[in-house]
Amino acid sequence: MRWYQRLFRRARTERRIDAELRFHLEQQIADYIVGGLAPEEARRRTRLEFGGLDQVKEECRDVGAARLIETLLQDVHYGLRQFRRNPGFAAVAVITLALGIGANTAIFSVIDAVLLAPLPYTRSDRLVMMLQSNPFTKSLWSFSYPDFLDWQRAARSFQHVEGALSHDFNLTSPGVPAHLDGMEVSAGFFSSLGVRPVLGRYFTQEEDRPGGAPAVIISHRLFTDRFGGRPDAVGNVLTLDGVDYTVIGVLPATFHFGGQTDVYTPLGQVDRAILSDRSVHPGIVAIARLKPGVSLAQAQAEMSAIQRRLDRIYPHADRDEGASVRTLKQAIIGNVSGTLLMLFGAVGLVLLIACVNVANLLLVRSAMRAREFAIRSALGASRARIFRQLVAESVLLSPCRRYHRATNRRMGTEARAGGRGGNIASQR
Repeated sequence: MRWYQRLFRRARTERRIDAELRFHLEQQIADYIVGGLAPEEARRRTRLEFGGLDQVKEECRDVGAARLIETLLQDVHYGLRQFRRNPGFAAVAVITLALGIGANTAIFSVIDAVLLAPLPYTRSDRLVMMLQSNPFTKSLWSFSYPDFLDWQRAARSFQHVEGALSHDFNLTSPGVPAHLDGMEVSAGFFSSLGVRPVLGRYFTQEEDRPGGAPAVIISHRLFTDRFGGRPDAVGNVLTLDGVDYTVIGVLPATFHFGGQTDVYTPLGQVDRAILSDRSVHPGIVAIARLKPGVSLAQAQAEMSAIQRRLDRIYPHADRDEGASVRTLKQAIIGNVSGTLLMLFGAVGLVLLIACVNVANLLLVRSAMRAREFAIRSALGASRARIFRQLVAESVLLSPCRRYHRATNRRMGTEARAGGRGGNIASQR
């Protein structure tokens, strides 16, 4: 019989052990009688050889994992009884640990979301953000549109180089007027991030140019609010800043970039003055995906070389400007990693202090239970069994679990009937 069957069918297992032992006992007695011994002498010699049925049964129970689990359950039940008798100790220990563990869990959740978890884009570790920079002051700023086009054409380290520019819109139709957060993006912006529209399509190169057809891709939230989630939303018209834009796509509900953006329009349709003036920096940032095998340092070296060439060609607009290439995640989270790690270290110290305090409480409580341990040792409990009992009680302090009322009631009855000595004897 397997160990788990022995654990959950204990009564049947006990009957089988008893029947098997008695069979062997009777068989040995019969063998002695056949050998010429008197029945009484045969029984006496057999009992001497077996050493008593109860001892043999106990040895049988100690074999296998079932006995270990049974004793573990006994340790857990006994520990719960001890905590119920001393609820103040249990409450102080649990609250102390809860404060330390809760603080660490909260901070680690922030660190996991900000530092450890990848961005919600396809192969986000290969995405970078590029900005122009000043090599002397280390300050960063956005591109002019002509510089962005030059970088897009000249760069060879990237699969995609796409631009994005934040722009707010006033929506007047359909529905009630509203102010929307928007973004102007280049044609391959969404494909570079690995985002597929749930409805419709991306922008085309014909739309991402001056004079292109007014087209808009909307967020899932706007799709639900203004169009009721109907598939026929694609092809409808949004009036933004007095211009009618045709809805060509709907983004997934999980997609976010730079906050809660509701509408996306082609970057190439911005004001003609911005498109042609290299000295105007309206806020364009470049998002790029590294080619396989290209490192961040190689991309940085290439973009710095491109920017130095632009400095020589357009000294009036690009003099003393450099290039900055950073991972997209680093660009988004900024310099908060040091602060978060320092905060995590502080709450880790709080958890350490909480553990030390609980350990001191357990040591004091163990010293007060010296008489109990002495009685258990006298009844036959080994040091390993007592140590396992203390470990079980320590583990019980970490989770806050409600003990089953029926078990409490049964254990309370045993405690009242047997007193302190009865509880210790049951844990031999």
